[in-house]
Amino acid sequence: MGDLLCEGQQLFLPSAVEPCTVGRLLGDGTQGEVYHALLGNQDWALKWYRPGFAGPEQLDAIRLLVAKGSPCASFLWPEMVVEQEGIPGFGYLMALREARFQRFNRLLRHHGDHPVRLLATVGFELANSFWQLHCKGLCYCDISGGNLFFDPQTGEIRICDNDNVGVDGRTRPGVAGTLEFMAPEVVRGEASPSIVTDLHSLAVLLFHLFLLHHPLEGLREDAIHCLDLAAKEYLYGQAPLFIFDPDDHANAPHPERHATVLANWPFYPRFLQDLFVRSFTEGLRDPANGRVRETEWRAAMVRLRDTAFSCPCGAENFLEDPLAMRETGFSHRPPWRQRGSPSDLVSVGSAEDAPSWRPRPTSDLVSVGSAASEGSPAGSVPGAAARHSEPPEGPSGIGSEDPQGSGGPGGSHRRPERQGGPSDTVSPDLQASGGAGGSGRPTAPRGGPSHTLSGSAEHLPSGVCWACRSPLPLPLRLCVDRQVVVLTAGVEVFPHHLDPDRRFDFSAPCGKVVPNPNNPQILGLQNLTDTTWVCRFGPDDARAEVPPGRSVKLGPGTRIDFGTAWGEIVG
Repeated sequence: MGDLLCEGQQLFLPSAVEPCTVGRLLGDGTQGEVYHALLGNQDWALKWYRPGFAGPEQLDAIRLLVAKGSPCASFLWPEMVVEQEGIPGFGYLMALREARFQRFNRLLRHHGDHPVRLLATVGFELANSFWQLHCKGLCYCDISGGNLFFDPQTGEIRICDNDNVGVDGRTRPGVAGTLEFMAPEVVRGEASPSIVTDLHSLAVLLFHLFLLHHPLEGLREDAIHCLDLAAKEYLYGQAPLFIFDPDDHANAPHPERHATVLANWPFYPRFLQDLFVRSFTEGLRDPANGRVRETEWRAAMVRLRDTAFSCPCGAENFLEDPLAMRETGFSHRPPWRQRGSPSDLVSVGSAEDAPSWRPRPTSDLVSVGSAASEGSPAGSVPGAAARHSEPPEGPSGIGSEDPQGSGGPGGSHRRPERQGGPSDTVSPDLQASGGAGGSGRPTAPRGGPSHTLSGSAEHLPSGVCWACRSPLPLPLRLCVDRQVVVLTAGVEVFPHHLDPDRRFDFSAPCGKVVPNPNNPQILGLQNLTDTTWVCRFGPDDARAEVPPGRSVKLGPGTRIDFGTAWGEIVG
């Protein structure tokens, strides 16, 4: 039972004929409480503000959001303002989150159980949702993992706590965000939340999604024994430095306590690494011009999803340069990258695709328990002298337990005495336990440096699986103009791939790779549209039609007229 409303209580809305009936309490937070509600035959979530937060400015802000409407279905958006004579405060109705959506921190805790294609889909949904928000002239102000939910089957997301969304350039006082995700200029008090600062928060969130680590927590964070407010302001505002900055290694990852991020970084293709490097180097120095835009993240997430494939051993790998291999099946490498036999397959963790940055020798690292970090005078790091024995609480902003998402995490992140174990910037259940994991991605052993991994970045040639070290078989792929999609069982192609006028349209699949019912080793592309495809194949350029619901056998050289574009199967 809540403190503000009672179960069974009826509220009357001017815009509705029937009353709104208050149901059970779903969760509470600093601003108010969230209840299940029934209006007519439809279920809703009702947020009701506490008196201290139910001022006229907040009411005007909610009315503005209701008038503007939701940017897309990802947002649990305020849809109706609720006021009741005789009851202090006010509230609003928003869509009720479906049970299939789980908290974002669960995705991080069970990272190894999810394939890269799902992670890339979540990343695309994040970038696309905030792009649509920003296109309406709005900024979220508080992007963090604590406000997100995801569907583990589809990768769809839901974003809550939208009552803090503001008009770009006119954000309300007191709305700053979650410290770990805030842009440095906001932490320093030099700027208010805006679309530009949202871009930094989005990049931090995506880094967490793929690397399970904060991009600014390296040696400087490792030298701090209590991540109190002053220490966080130092790391995220006063002296932000990317852990993989190619020109400044003062905040590089610790080779043992940050083994997870060291193992995961070389796993991903260079194009994704480059976006992170730009986000946290140029983006820190020149926020207005240096940050990666949502459209760039969208394109990168689609490319990551379309070029992921599994080795026969189950480990996930990526195509390196799909646009350069349409004729020969191999990438055209510049001379300095031609090592051994050419291959268009990026070896996960291959030395040639790793950045020039390398971890420093242990002797160069700040000693365990030292008050100073490299590049900082002794004693200048806030929190370095304080020591606590409490276990870490996990990254702030990723882990609120409010079922509808109305609350937020709080408190400082305290760390135990250093014992040479894995980094405690990520909670213990986020740490990898060694081996490829359920998803077929590299993971770091507890307490061990990254170079102990079987898929070391120092030893594998290109075209070799990082896990089993066998040559990677070249997968079949569909090339349509500049779109390249690896064709493995279950993969779907969308209007984005087949129609140049419908870029980033993933509303409904146009085709799906399916196994032959009589021979699962033979794959076909099933036509899921309502139009007939025309295929050309064989040395005599034979013609065949593929009506809706039927499939065309996948084989190198087959060309398909999709009606909006021609595609070719290469392999």
